Amino acid sequence: MIGTASEENAALLARFGAEHVAYGDGPADRVRALAPEGITAAVDCAGTDEAVDTSVELLGGRTAS
Repeated sequence: MIGTASEENAALLARFGAEHVAYGDGPADRVRALAPEGITAAVDCAGTDEAVDTSVELLGGRTAS
């Protein structure tokens, strides 16, 4: 499991068993580095345009309806 969060919340992600990816420029590249075979799902609880765009990019343009 991979999760995005601020540096201040990295330990919280670790408690949930997720590998931390920091916010900022290039999050898709950092996720790809942790999951070179790709990801199978993305859950976006933030709802920002950037977060949605990154999720869609990582899923190869696949979205849920």
